[in-house]
Amino acid sequence: QLFFLLSAAGILIYPKRADWLERFFLFLKTANQGWKGIAVLMLAYSLLFLWNQVTAYWSVQINFLPFSFYDYMLHYFWLGKINYTHLLHDFYHVNNILYLLAPLWLLIKSPLLLVVFHGPLLALAALPLFLLTRRLFPESWIPMAVSFLYLNCRYLLNLLEMDFLVESFYPLLIFASCYFLAAGRRIAFWISVLLVLLVKEDAPVYMFGFGVFILFLKDRKSYGVGAISLTFIYWLFISQVFLPMTGNQILASSSENFKQAGSTPSAILQFYITHPWIA
Repeated sequence: QLFFLLSAAGILIYPKRADWLERFFLFLKTANQGWKGIAVLMLAYSLLFLWNQVTAYWSVQINFLPFSFYDYMLHYFWLGKINYTHLLHDFYHVNNILYLLAPLWLLIKSPLLLVVFHGPLLALAALPLFLLTRRLFPESWIPMAVSFLYLNCRYLLNLLEMDFLVESFYPLLIFASCYFLAAGRRIAFWISVLLVLLVKEDAPVYMFGFGVFILFLKDRKSYGVGAISLTFIYWLFISQVFLPMTGNQILASSSENFKQAGSTPSAILQFYITHPWIA
């Protein structure tokens, strides 16, 4: 933040700032036309984030509790236990997206796998964001500027304070779903929505709201219906089939935080829908 403040101050006092700004925006506009600009930006920040994560790990700046959860979940997956950690409440959240890394974990059985993966995963989200904004502003400098702002936003820096968080899948997958929606790529959109749902058991709440929003978009109502339908199907699957089958009690234990609203997830949801002012 200090760097950006000093840079802005320097631009303001620079006597030829108008010419410099004109050349700068022309550069952004030119970079927007092809792939080189966004590729260089993503590569630079991938390496920067990777360096930050690896050096923190080697300096023993490790968030042991959540980090251990994810590593142990990959370990126990190959022992036949899903979302199991053997820590605290044994089972953890329904982070099924994590198992996309399970085959790679067999080859690299080290916690460092998640550390190395974390930074580039966050940086990669700049690509669908760039494609989305370029579709909306095809002849502008805005797509490169928005991508740069994303890579420097506070939310992203907060995620990088952790060695690994499964929520770091959200930017990439949500930006991708927005891009596929704008581009009219129906199958790719539904796949991206499904991947978002795999991140955590509360993702259906976000995707339901996203689907309702899409219903108000012209020529995209079918996408909204598809997103809502997929959300309900997935929620019914994990609550009625997947969690009972695996023995995971995460929904029941989480429901304890909302005793005043009801004793089951369905009752809690109904309570807050009918009493939104309490939420």
